[in-house]
Amino acid sequence: MRTLFLNLRLAVFLLFLMAAFKSYAQPVANCQNLNLNLNPNGVASVSATQLNNGSLNDSSFSIFFGGAFQSSVAFNCNNVGTNNLILYVTDSQGAQDTCTSVVTISDTFAPTVFCANNIPVSIGTNGLAVVTGSQIGSANEVCGIQSLLINGSFSQTYTCNDLGPISVLFTAIDNSGNSSNCISVINVIDSNNNCSGGTAPVAICGNINTYVGNSGSAFVTAPQLNNGSLNASSFLIYNAGSFQTTAFFDCSDIGINNLILYVSNGQGQDDTCTATVTVIDTTSPTIVCQNNPTFSIGQNGVVVVTGQSVATATDPCGIQNYQINGTSAITFSCNNLGPFTAVFTATDNNGNSSNCFTVINVIDSNNNCSGGTAPV
Repeated sequence: MRTLFLNLRLAVFLLFLMAAFKSYAQPVANCQNLNLNLNPNGVASVSATQLNNGSLNDSSFSIFFGGAFQSSVAFNCNNVGTNNLILYVTDSQGAQDTCTSVVTISDTFAPTVFCANNIPVSIGTNGLAVVTGSQIGSANEVCGIQSLLINGSFSQTYTCNDLGPISVLFTAIDNSGNSSNCISVINVIDSNNNCSGGTAPVAICGNINTYVGNSGSAFVTAPQLNNGSLNASSFLIYNAGSFQTTAFFDCSDIGINNLILYVSNGQGQDDTCTATVTVIDTTSPTIVCQNNPTFSIGQNGVVVVTGQSVATATDPCGIQNYQINGTSAITFSCNNLGPFTAVFTATDNNGNSSNCFTVINVIDSNNNCSGGTAPV
């Protein structure tokens, strides 16, 4: 009897354990992604609970990031961009589940800039003074400065014509692309009298278009290629192996041509630049149509009339093709006897075209249609 009682208690205990095991639910981790901005000190932080997005059966959270478990993670400028954080969800029984959150760190603070004034810049022996952005100002930004600019460029060049004070725009751009500006004043001086012997020229070219006309030729002069060159008194073009004051073009030069412009200050100093000259043909051919030409049906019962058999065209750049009513040729049969109005087109080698109109007469001068119309 006692043994039966003990066995009964054991059975009840086992049933209790089984019921408890069946009712136990594992934790389920649910994460969310976050966007965070660094503060002015370049720092941002996120806690484990911020990453949680309604995890189930949880009792505690921790983050695995940077090789360690943490209750919260601190970010700095090195973390700008996306960061993957693993959230560990643990229940009261020690069971765990994980999910991954993407935390995007942004730097939205612009640099603090400081501009200098009355900065002396002296002309060098080449007649020039080059000023960089770092010479006219400085900047601070917790995530670092990427570039310092003057008037939007890394440097500006000044000549003897620029002597005196000049206001310039200083720009600082940080490593996240944020920027700030201020105005600085530089003072271009000639402390070593480098301007007294003549200022070195600076060649500045302009690209131009030129058109071949009815003669099929065109030209440009050296001053036409100049686009405000500095300290220049004379200009020459270097083309086809020689120096010229004028460059000539014909139909073979249609398209882009590169010319070198030489500028001189008349004191033995010169400079060069390259100009692009685009030669264009917009002149249409000259076309003449025969007046009422006659074409007779042949023995095969047809006659073929081409554009070139009626129209004559001239163009300095050459004729590419002739057409009659938009096609290269038209075949007439005995059914087409009589007058026929047609448009003739001549197209030159550069796609320009001209038209003329005439009436052609299709006849049967050899009675080739009397025995019936030949099949085609």
